[in-house]
Amino acid sequence: VRVAFFWGGVAQVLLRLRPLLLAPPCHAPRLAVDVLCVAITAAGCLNAWWMYKIVGMALRATERRQPSVPPTPQSLGGSAQLVSK
Repeated sequence: VRVAFFWGGVAQVLLRLRPLLLAPPCHAPRLAVDVLCVAITAAGCLNAWWMYKIVGMALRATERRQPSVPPTPQSLGGSAQLVSK
């Protein structure tokens, strides 16, 4: 959800806020506005890259943890004897 809100904010900056800053009465310098928009977009791309790497590492760790042979009670630290009531 956090990523969706962030990219929604990036779209808001690029599509709505940038034209407002460049138009009268603001007349913000184009270079400053463009540098800000590029920095925000680059931060979003870096965030997406990190998320991709984190998910990849988590999936690899899950694959390594799955045993090929079902665990026995002894391997789980339990007793081999069954308790009957």
